[in-house]
Amino acid sequence: MDQLIALSEFTLEIAAWVRQTLNIPGHGLEQVAVYRDKARMKEVLQEHGLAVPPFIRCNDVKQALEFADVVGYPVIVKPVDGAASIGVAKVEDAQALRVILSEVDLGRYEVEAFIQGQTYHIDGFTDDSAGVPF
Repeated sequence: MDQLIALSEFTLEIAAWVRQTLNIPGHGLEQVAVYRDKARMKEVLQEHGLAVPPFIRCNDVKQALEFADVVGYPVIVKPVDGAASIGVAKVEDAQALRVILSEVDLGRYEVEAFIQGQTYHIDGFTDDSAGVPF
């Protein structure tokens, strides 16, 4: 069986397009879209009973400030379609949040509660026969 694996989050959509075009098994554009939209990814995780930090998509500055007041500072501001922590900021107070939100395209950003803890990162998974089961 042929497989095509993207080695970077930046190329997930390209790999999905190639898979669909060449009929290679694996995630297509629709499935990859969930990975590329951080807010949508958290919504899917919540739908399956997994815990995620409280978050909102940035519709406007007032809404983001109200959200931050409820969850408390610091908060994390990040692009929903970003990768490799590019554009991610830990924001300590309302003034800093106002400044950051004034400098970005709100439609591409989310704000989430800051959660202190360990971070674990998995780049991929293969089974005993070097297959990619999901």
